[in-house]
Amino acid sequence: MRPGEYDAQGPLPQAFEYTGIDRSTGRPSPTLSFSVKAEATPSDVLAAISRQAIARRLCGTGKRAPSPETMYRRGFRVAALPAREVLDACQLPDAGVHIVSDALGNEVEPNGHLQLHGGAGLAEIWARLSRTLSRGETFPEP
Repeated sequence: MRPGEYDAQGPLPQAFEYTGIDRSTGRPSPTLSFSVKAEATPSDVLAAISRQAIARRLCGTGKRAPSPETMYRRGFRVAALPAREVLDACQLPDAGVHIVSDALGNEVEPNGHLQLHGGAGLAEIWARLSRTLSRGETFPEP
């Protein structure tokens, strides 16, 4: 989550509304990105978005990607959402939400990335069901 997308109670809906720009169309993407905990650590999640212009700008690193620690100090956070809630949402008949799979049927990429088509439409639900990870959860001691 970017600074301002959470408060003391947890993630705000806006944390789940922006899906990025679809490079093929130049318009907002219809998919929402998630990372699967078993495949990517919270620090990995921050590192994955560190190359985005907004992360570099808010962290003041110019063209260099900030470290996950720098991002955390500048207010970036990771939200945790139970997988069961996402899977249940995919079963709702009129939600228009489904997990995107590749040509081989894989839903989770090797780096733990998962795309949820139509996921931004459930931003209010995701915000209510998720929580902001603490510093210790984001950077656990080995």
